[in-house]
Amino acid sequence: MSLIEALKPIIGSKTAKVALEVSANPKVEGEMVVVARPMVGPVANNASEELKQLCAALATPIKVIGMPDVIEKELAAAVSEQASHRNSWDARAAELDALIASGAKADAKKTGGKATETKDAGVTASKPEPETPKPEPEKAEDAAGTSTKPFSL
Repeated sequence: MSLIEALKPIIGSKTAKVALEVSANPKVEGEMVVVARPMVGPVANNASEELKQLCAALATPIKVIGMPDVIEKELAAAVSEQASHRNSWDARAAELDALIASGAKADAKKTGGKATETKDAGVTASKPEPETPKPEPEKAEDAAGTSTKPFSL
C-alpha cells in the first residue's frame, strides 16, 4: 500500500484533496514524519455554525511518525481509525450545503431571481442536529502547530 492509497478513505465531497508532507524526524535518526492535511473547500458566509465546525473537524491534519518500512501501515491505520467519523462529517456537511443551496434557490424564486442570503434558521430545522465534532482541548502540538495525535471524538 502506498501513502496515497492510505489516504483514499478520507477523500470526500468536502475533502477532495489532501496535501501530504513527508520529512525526516529531527529528533530520531532514521524516522519519518508524515502529515496528511485534508484540504476543505470554502465555507459559505451564510453557513450554519454546525457546518463551520464540521469543516474545521474535516480539516484536522493526521500526523504519524515512524520508520520508513512501517510508516505506510501507520498512516493507513490512523486514517482507518478516523475514516468513519470523517465520512459521517463529510456526509452531514454535504447535506447542509445542499440545504443552503436549495434555500438560496427558493429565496431567488420568491424575490424574482434576485439572490438573497439564506438564513440559518431554516437550514437545520428539518433534522435534529447530531453531536457536533469539537477539537480536543488539550492536543500535543509540535513546533509547527501540528497535532501529534489523531483527532477523535
